[in-house]
Amino acid sequence: MFRWMMLFLAMAPAITQADTRIGQTSVDRLTLTYRNPQTGTDLGASQTRVLIEQLYASELLNLDEVLAAQKLDTSGAQGDGFSVINPYYPRAEAGDVPLPSARSVMQNGELIQNPEQYPQPAEGYEMVDGEPAFYQQAAVSRWFSELRNGGAAAEEVCAVAMDADGRRYRLKTFPTVDAALQAGWQITHQYRCGSCSSLRDLAAYIAIPDMTQPVRACSQRGRGRLSKLDEVKQCIIEAVGFTPACAESWAYNAVHTGAECAGRCMRSYGRAGPLPALLQGGINILRGQYSACPASVESEDAATREVLEARGCPLDNEQTGKLNDCLWCDEQLSGPGFKYSAARTRRASGLPSAIPRPNDRLFYEADHSRYFSGRAVSPASGSQP
Repeated sequence: MFRWMMLFLAMAPAITQADTRIGQTSVDRLTLTYRNPQTGTDLGASQTRVLIEQLYASELLNLDEVLAAQKLDTSGAQGDGFSVINPYYPRAEAGDVPLPSARSVMQNGELIQNPEQYPQPAEGYEMVDGEPAFYQQAAVSRWFSELRNGGAAAEEVCAVAMDADGRRYRLKTFPTVDAALQAGWQITHQYRCGSCSSLRDLAAYIAIPDMTQPVRACSQRGRGRLSKLDEVKQCIIEAVGFTPACAESWAYNAVHTGAECAGRCMRSYGRAGPLPALLQGGINILRGQYSACPASVESEDAATREVLEARGCPLDNEQTGKLNDCLWCDEQLSGPGFKYSAARTRRASGLPSAIPRPNDRLFYEADHSRYFSGRAVSPASGSQP
């Protein structure tokens, strides 16, 4: 009897200890580390796991307020039962908003326009018979133009105020970094708040550094059809553990890109196959095979090539950061709507992206260890195992 009791006690921790999972990822098995050289944050693997668990266990108190602040038109196509409004419909009318400037970057003190050298650098619209045809709502188009043209939207930040219990919190968009800090709030990402600004969604971003394959598989279920929005949403929740609101923004993006970019994606992923590019690309996409890399991808490093092939050849040129035409189509036509709706992105949150973009700022000054200051994870703590 005594031996059985001792065996039970020895097994009890294994029985009672829950395995924290974010989507299909077990947090307990993670060995990654969270760091941000801009803020001096460098956490060890065990600290990072604690941080992810704390983020994932947190509770956002004012999601409805955050979504209402987006002030989107509800007359367009919406997901059934979605709390997030479709940012793409109804689309802005020509003349409603100024056109956004193309991507630019400072290099050696010189402002370089369209550094990736895209033949068609316009984002969020295309010119049709001399008039702009937008791919998102008017509110989104105005925001994106203001952002790209250096207006007030470019200075906004999303910040967090944690309750005394260290678990519940509120989100708020501030006009500037200084305004947020003076109010005593912690900055969580660059630009305004949205459906993915929650700390729970941040936990998923940190825990799953490369979501390319699982999200791509979910996106394929949509096939560009609005009737598939709920299926895509549920797939994303199960795959990567996003909150329902965040998954809704991702589902809108996936279906919109599927409808607008199918031809370009099939050609992009079928250029190196034996069949005509459109047909070969369609077959590759249906099979989940993205190993037919564009010939213009340059790298003598075998390891780098292997990684890029596994991710679907994200770059046409590794030195400039030029995306292949499929990913650039998603960025062009769906990017503004997604950034407005979801708000949180890896780069805006100070997290490295699976797709290397040498012309982008890699680490925004957001220190995610500071939300729980004085608890299990301390700010700017040294690296530990």
